[in-house]
Amino acid sequence: MTTSKFKTICLFCGSSLGKKKSYKDAAIDLAKELQMFALQVMKNIDLVYGGGNIGLMGLIAQTLFDGGRHVLGVIPTPLMDKEITSVTIGDLKPVKNIHQRKAEMSLHADTFIVMHGLAWNPIDTCATLAMPECITGSHVTENLVSFLGLTLQDGK
Repeated sequence: MTTSKFKTICLFCGSSLGKKKSYKDAAIDLAKELQMFALQVMKNIDLVYGGGNIGLMGLIAQTLFDGGRHVLGVIPTPLMDKEITSVTIGDLKPVKNIHQRKAEMSLHADTFIVMHGLAWNPIDTCATLAMPECITGSHVTENLVSFLGLTLQDGK
């Protein structure tokens, strides 16, 4: 049996589905892989995310929640009307602003996944919050600059 030191994964991704269908497909694949990983390590893998039920973040959160995972959404109060269009997914923790959202999400997580479709710089956020275990779509390789450019370009 494989073991994992991770219990809660923090997900940074878009509140839209992005411009490419491949991002939606990747989000669904990620959620399924996380569920399979949890089964393989015989451990619950929980999710903390941006709190909305729309876009990539809503898609992943709903898939994990439907699969029996605990899901915690952290959302700034001013974004609740925009990012929550119907029922919430899992538990919801409202905060005052984006900075508190990022900080609160990092408090609950053991590791981080950053996907395309963001409107801010995730690597800067990881560095600011002193999160050494950030995982990006490019695994922090020489393609990092390209990844960040595409993230901003394809997010909306």
